[in-house]
Amino acid sequence: MPVGLFQDTVRFLSGLEPMQLELQQIYKRRLTALTAVNPQVLLQLVAQEQSIQQRLRKHLQQRAVILGNARRQKLTGVNLRKLLHELSQFVEPHGEIAAGQYEQAVEWMRRIERRSWDLRQTSWVNWHVVRRGCREFTEIRNLIANCGDRPSEFNSGPGSQASGGALIDTAV
Repeated sequence: MPVGLFQDTVRFLSGLEPMQLELQQIYKRRLTALTAVNPQVLLQLVAQEQSIQQRLRKHLQQRAVILGNARRQKLTGVNLRKLLHELSQFVEPHGEIAAGQYEQAVEWMRRIERRSWDLRQTSWVNWHVVRRGCREFTEIRNLIANCGDRPSEFNSGPGSQASGGALIDTAV
């Protein structure tokens, strides 16, 4: 039975990697579109990302099945990396899993983990760029709404006599 678990894990990893690569490309294109202020491309990317997210959710259900099957076979791996480590006891010559296939699966897992880390970092950068843009938009909108004067919540403290802000100087 451990061979079946190993094969299921390999199938899961082989399905996950292409989705990660797609998501990586979308994040790069999103950052380019954000810096170029291209809303049409951003809207297209949202639809593509939602499609990948749906596929990832379905794929994660397979992960839950694999880990559930592992628990039924008295294996304690709480994630796929630990399950792979546990399956090492079934690698040839003591078990039924080919050593070459096992090493390939471990390397695959490492690549997927590194790419996951990269995706989190790229997602964080995208989020930060969007968040900063929203803040600046809000500041400009407030300055326009208040005819260049800062709203009263900004008018306390040193330098409160200045009109406008760093972006709009209405004193000129």
